[in-house]
Amino acid sequence: MQPLAAIATAGRRLWCAGLKRAKHHRDIIRRFGRFPHRNPILSRAMRSQEQRFLDEGGLQVSASATKGQPGIAAPKG
Repeated sequence: MQPLAAIATAGRRLWCAGLKRAKHHRDIIRRFGRFPHRNPILSRAMRSQEQRFLDEGGLQVSASATKGQPGIAAPKG
């Protein structure tokens, strides 16, 4: 069993990563009013600024979470 301090540190790291991801999603919604990467599946027209956003990397999430989903790029590096 890990010491309590190590468990707390791991939990804090996980919480911070989740918060960062949530803020990134919030910023995308503020910018576009929706998630551009969902446009194709929802048969919505793609706006030019949304396409540019996706072309430049778009929503950066883990590759395992996006397997087979168009318009979502895995993190670089």
